[in-house]
Amino acid sequence: MKHTLLILYILVTSGALGFLNKSLNDTRSTLKDTQDDLETLAEVIVHQEAVLKDHREAILIVIDKLNKLYM
Repeated sequence: MKHTLLILYILVTSGALGFLNKSLNDTRSTLKDTQDDLETLAEVIVHQEAVLKDHREAILIVIDKLNKLYM
């Protein structure tokens, strides 16, 4: 009986460690996907910043030309 409980304990512990390992691997995979998504988002934000800067400059040029027209 003593050995049976010990074997059962070892099997249950091994199963729990297997599930923990799988869970950790899934979490690492999810974190990697999240990191990739954040890097993509950062690239998009940098691009949008450049576009907005160009639009700002164009609007300032238009405002300047309109001010010269009406003065």
